[in-house]
Amino acid sequence: MKDYISLNIKHLISREGISNDAFGRRLELKRGAVGSYLAEKAKPKIETIQKISAIFNISIDDFINKDLSSLDNFGKKEDTNSNHDGPTGDLEKDLVAKFDNISTRDISFYTYLNINTMMEEPIFKSLIENLATTRALELLKEK
Repeated sequence: MKDYISLNIKHLISREGISNDAFGRRLELKRGAVGSYLAEKAKPKIETIQKISAIFNISIDDFINKDLSSLDNFGKKEDTNSNHDGPTGDLEKDLVAKFDNISTRDISFYTYLNINTMMEEPIFKSLIENLATTRALELLKEK
């Protein structure tokens, strides 16, 4: 039975504009793993497929059995309120817009998987610290 795992990994890497190494780091894979998947010399473990599905907000079935590059707006909700087609130049607004249609569960899972890398970036560190402070204040108000 044909699967689209290799093709879809290529598509996700291209869509995100990242390197194979960056993709592998995001999934906590060994250095050569992504290359092996792309060359169809190996298949990812189910745990890796689950991570990919959660991070990119796609179903496991779609990831394995469909060519994601041929699907319109895969993994994205239609944004009818948007006044622009691309980045605004304001990194914080762009990040909020990118994550606006993703569930809190998926953002939490993505953050959990990538917290060390994210904390190295000043904008992420600032956003995470602000969110933590806001949540702490909410909890204090509840008491």
